[in-house]
Amino acid sequence: MIGGAEKNQLETTRPHTVMIITLGPVQEFIAQARKTRDLWFGSHLLSEISKEAARHLLVNHQANLIFPHIVQDLAPEKLKSLKVANKVVAIVETDSPREVALDVQRAVVRRWHQYADLAKERLLLLDCINESIWDRQVSDLVEFYAVWASIESFGSYAAAREQAENLMAARKTLRDFRPNKKAKLYGDKKSSLDPGRESVLLQEKQALYKRFGVKKGETLDAISMVKRMSRYTTNEPLDFISVCDIAFRQYQHRLSGLSDTPFNRHVRDYYEELKRVFPEISSKRTGEYESPYEYDSRFFYAGRIEEGIAELAQGRRTEREQEQLVRQMSAMLEQLYQKTGVQPTPYFALLVADGDRMGECLKMMDSPEEHRQFSKHLSRFAEKVEEIVQGSPEVPLNRREGQLVYSGGDDVMAFVPVYRCLEVSERIRQAFAETMEDAVSGNGPKPTISIGIAIVHMMEPLGESLRRARQAEIAAKGLRDALAIHFQKRSGSEELKVVLPFRLEPVQAIRQLMEMYAAGEYSTSFAYSLRQLHADYDRRKSQWDLSQEEMGELLHMEVQRLIKKKMQRKVIRQNPADHAPDLSRLSAFFDELKHWKPSNAETVLERLHRIAEQFVLAATLGKAGGSNEQTHSVHPAS
Repeated sequence: MIGGAEKNQLETTRPHTVMIITLGPVQEFIAQARKTRDLWFGSHLLSEISKEAARHLLVNHQANLIFPHIVQDLAPEKLKSLKVANKVVAIVETDSPREVALDVQRAVVRRWHQYADLAKERLLLLDCINESIWDRQVSDLVEFYAVWASIESFGSYAAAREQAENLMAARKTLRDFRPNKKAKLYGDKKSSLDPGRESVLLQEKQALYKRFGVKKGETLDAISMVKRMSRYTTNEPLDFISVCDIAFRQYQHRLSGLSDTPFNRHVRDYYEELKRVFPEISSKRTGEYESPYEYDSRFFYAGRIEEGIAELAQGRRTEREQEQLVRQMSAMLEQLYQKTGVQPTPYFALLVADGDRMGECLKMMDSPEEHRQFSKHLSRFAEKVEEIVQGSPEVPLNRREGQLVYSGGDDVMAFVPVYRCLEVSERIRQAFAETMEDAVSGNGPKPTISIGIAIVHMMEPLGESLRRARQAEIAAKGLRDALAIHFQKRSGSEELKVVLPFRLEPVQAIRQLMEMYAAGEYSTSFAYSLRQLHADYDRRKSQWDLSQEEMGELLHMEVQRLIKKKMQRKVIRQNPADHAPDLSRLSAFFDELKHWKPSNAETVLERLHRIAEQFVLAATLGKAGGSNEQTHSVHPAS
């Protein structure tokens, strides 16, 4: 039955229809990217066309917008900065929901074409694209799904919304097959970012389109080119930083914290010499020397120097001159590494998050107003996430310690320095928990959030980095209310995969372990010995006729043996008394094994495995730049 207030609201001549719209494809808009801006602008595009769908329903069809939270009198600047998910839920008063949906679809497609046409016009001036392939790819990109259910027919808003959700789930199981259209040339090259599409670039015109950041040999489809050219075709602010900048932040912090040390002087002299050799590097000094935060991060990574030179030297240097500069500046950088014994970490963290049991929570909401208020709280959560990742809006771009790619509803994607990934994940979890306390009434279980983090090398393709982060997110959602971290070194060594429930307060534990590792209280070999200890006992567990309590005591004794064996034996022999507190602090991590209770949610071996993985993770993060005091060390010249 419809509630009294809801019934009065719905008593009009035309039926009230719950309409749900989803937009895509997410993969083409977001995941297929080489540059950070490709990824950021792809998510921005998807948000913009979703926002257009919501705005068109609100303004042109006087819809009662449920999700996202947008109101008629929203300030233009607020609407422009608003980030929304690719889903719209609204109540529309209409006899022809199909016509409404088609009208919204036309508005969405127009919005997409506005972006695509700007890029096309610039490229046609250079006559460097296959126009027929471009038009086909642009015209068939947008996926628009719309379903609806009448509130009057189903008796209540909740029932109609559930029916619409079921229809949407069924619609997404179907796939649209479009008729094949012949290419202009037989054997057109495939896009290097989307092998399912042909490249629109004419190879013989590479010298013309490379100015838009297209690498030599890179073949791109129309959608990838729209994203790549956004810097040159739109008025969208360049409000983003690259993964290279993000990884470099830790090195900049170290430099800014040192006033006039040999390390600081060596770096300063190196950068001044760079500008002498390559004057195209812009000088932004306000004093005698530039701030470390004004350094171009690309010239501190051997693998990025060529890219930096190519971008800054456009039209000013021949290819041969650029190649000579790459060799010269790479040699200068290697000399800096040898002088200082320190180089910036090449790793960064890609964080993705998603709410748990959100669908179950929405099913408990009976009225449109309840659902609308929930959407309002989610919008506030998205604003909190932006500040957590990037800091306040007043923070200059060159001091920003993270880059938010996407935050719509309960979904989050962001780049952060390795040393911030734990702090950011914990703050996002806390912000979501606080939001749900306000958004969901009653004493029942509240939705939680699961977070996946992939620690990746900046030279890895962004698509592959995102795939790893999604895998971590899936692992976290397997437990729910959990943190999963995946890390594989560029060298291809063993991949680290850790999943930790937030109820165990993993962030605090790992932070403490990182402090202990930095202080030399345990070694990497000790961490891996713990992992091996678990593997040995897990492999032979069927041979043991022991209770959980007895197994816990046995494992505790084994760990104590490892501590005595592995803990800096040389130093301990010299002065054992000085290290007794450190050994006690380390031993405390394993006390629960000795006093294990069978009622615990996991077995004692499973708990040892979690502890071991935390030790390995803390040591790995420390070496990869997980602490603001940590850097990559190399052997300095003697």
